[in-house]
Amino acid sequence: MTVHRAGFNVVVVLYRPGSRAVTQSFFTDFTDLMERLATYSAPLIVVGDFDIHVDDATNDDTFKLCDVLSTHDLQQHVNSSTHRQGHMLDLFITRKSQ
Repeated sequence: MTVHRAGFNVVVVLYRPGSRAVTQSFFTDFTDLMERLATYSAPLIVVGDFDIHVDDATNDDTFKLCDVLSTHDLQQHVNSSTHRQGHMLDLFITRKSQ
């Protein structure tokens, strides 16, 4: 994970390896990070590859991720596959107010 303050923006780059199952620890850490970043008034951009199928609303990991985003008034902008083989989605997340 990289957090960088670029001028008046906060940019976070996250990569979660798809070779490992998503754990509750990931969601705990991600929630903690979002809570800490909520204290910044600057625009927030979170980008990365979480290897979570956000296009599958029935997936438990998708539900958990969406819950964290909703709780922190965040919006995920990528709605279709960004990999040629259609397996995963990259994420581009901002505050809903941006």
